[in-house]
Amino acid sequence: MKTIEIFFIIFFLSFSIISAENEIKEEFGIKFTKIDCKSDDVWVSLHHCLITESSALDIAGKSLKSITKPIDVHVILSIKLGPILYPIIDYKLEWCAIMSGEEKNMVVSLAIALVRDSMPSLFHECPYSGEYEVKNFTLDETMNTAVSQFVPSGKYKLEVSVIKDEKSIVKVGLNMEVKSSLNNLKLD
Repeated sequence: MKTIEIFFIIFFLSFSIISAENEIKEEFGIKFTKIDCKSDDVWVSLHHCLITESSALDIAGKSLKSITKPIDVHVILSIKLGPILYPIIDYKLEWCAIMSGEEKNMVVSLAIALVRDSMPSLFHECPYSGEYEVKNFTLDETMNTAVSQFVPSGKYKLEVSVIKDEKSIVKVGLNMEVKSSLNNLKLD
């Protein structure tokens, strides 16, 4: 198991150990601030890609032809320090193998469990074809509270690229701000 996987397993398991009580009335959590989506017109047509007024994600599109395995997904999470983005997570996985159960990855399984209900059209075995939609996606209150307790305040960028035949067919860049309660935890 990779070090990054062990870190994230500990990170997610910690959610159930630490009380989310907070006596300060200040609002903590993640706010999506900017989204940028690009697609290869041969493979995917994006209908829209936006952040709503309530800081929810709305992305819709469709496959222009059947997308079969292998499909690589490349995820980079960076923190902005001054004008520079520093990668803190850089992870690549073969999506079809994860969805079919051929490849097991605890970190990805935990992440999928958190968002599966909001994006049901994205979580199934390959091939991929037809319409896809991420509608009104936000982090629920529990997840927002948990993230704000373990992730330092700051500006972050999440980049997700879907790669087919060594070419990016969809790329989503998501800027977000985290307001952390790291210094205000009440541990009882």
